[in-house]
Amino acid sequence: MSPAPGWFSDPANAAFSAFAIAILSLGVSALAFLNSRKAIKIEEARERDRIAQSGKANLVARLSNYDDYNGGALIVENLGSSSANNIKVEMDKRPISKHPDFRRDFKEVKYVGANSSFSYKFGGMFLWKSKPPFKIEITWEDDSGEPGNYRTTLTM
Repeated sequence: MSPAPGWFSDPANAAFSAFAIAILSLGVSALAFLNSRKAIKIEEARERDRIAQSGKANLVARLSNYDDYNGGALIVENLGSSSANNIKVEMDKRPISKHPDFRRDFKEVKYVGANSSFSYKFGGMFLWKSKPPFKIEITWEDDSGEPGNYRTTLTM
């Protein structure tokens, strides 16, 4: 037989055991409480980040289909949930209005709404002075207060 049942038959030992189990339970509860507070803080931080992200524009660029006569277009899309202001588009380190491969009958776009797009048309391919790949850089401002920046290399 094990000596444990006899040990618990003494009222002092049984009371001590009950007290030790209660203290251990309090310790486990305190650890659980601290971990839950930590989890709540992490969730609150995620929520703040989500709200901050929701006030951002997200501009990206792509090239449309080409043909020898129409030449295609550079399409800039705002995938974000906020509008973009003071947009500057550079191709091969030149403002888009100064790039020799674009038609001259356009004004530079300085604003685009959330989930919207705009485009700049190329001249025909036979008029191109340069060939892809093109290095694109787009900068903008939005409601988040942080400047936006997108850089990529576009190919056919």
